[in-house]
Amino acid sequence: MYRCKECDKRFTYDNGHLTWYSHQPYDKWSMFIKSTLEHGSLLTNSALIDVSPSAAFRMRHELLSFLRLITEEKTIDKAVEIDEKVFMESHKGYCLPNVKGRKRQTPAAGGPYSHQFVSLICGADRENGSYIQAYSMGHPSLADAALFGKHINDNVFAWIDGQTCYPKMLDEKHCPFKILTDHKEYDSENHLNTVNSLHSRMAEWYRNYRGVATVYINRYAALFSIWQKYAGCDLQEIILKLIRQISEHIHYFFVRDIRDKDIFEDPTAIYERERMADHFVNSSDGSIGASTEYWTF
Repeated sequence: MYRCKECDKRFTYDNGHLTWYSHQPYDKWSMFIKSTLEHGSLLTNSALIDVSPSAAFRMRHELLSFLRLITEEKTIDKAVEIDEKVFMESHKGYCLPNVKGRKRQTPAAGGPYSHQFVSLICGADRENGSYIQAYSMGHPSLADAALFGKHINDNVFAWIDGQTCYPKMLDEKHCPFKILTDHKEYDSENHLNTVNSLHSRMAEWYRNYRGVATVYINRYAALFSIWQKYAGCDLQEIILKLIRQISEHIHYFFVRDIRDKDIFEDPTAIYERERMADHFVNSSDGSIGASTEYWTF
């Protein structure tokens, strides 16, 4: 801790960095990042660095919050394939009294673009990574496409499917594009194979976590983007690069920010937020509001 000679205020050397306001040293954070990239569960991570599962949960979301800062800087300046990946809405970790339970692998009513699904818009750069973000439940809208378009440079050639929300955004950015509605139209240059392959890897990624709560899906999308960007690299090299990038950002993340900052804000995904918040604190009888399944995010 340091004290300013002019204003007499005190501050720590890691103020605004990943280890700020954390009781865990740098070496434990390095081990935690390594385990997170290896799909380690919260119980595995907590045992690895000798902390409680709740502390591991807070550390994970603090890390994901910093990774979102890195992925938000991504802009696509090469040929891009745009398509969306849908996941069924999940309230994993808490129980909503007015939402009927559903058995595993039971299909949702209304098809893949109903309001029981969240759409992750994926822009797969054929040469340099991807950008992934969810903006709404169900079918992506023109407003969603406009927000996504902020991460695409002007005059970039794009391939899209039959979704009607993308052409307007691409026209405004003067991006030439080709619509591919059927696999029969594919050839060696005109195809959506890159983004479809990205979808397959993304589905496998979320399957390793046994599903992700919808309110946190964008944080995990940032983690997937980082993992995808450095695929094939040495793990220790990835950790060093991540720590270097994280150290370039000043970001303050508190425990209260777990459910308030950078979460998926669609109204159907935060149904009865007040009731959900009760599961993050102790109930009136002194027991933990959330079930033990909460710590398996």
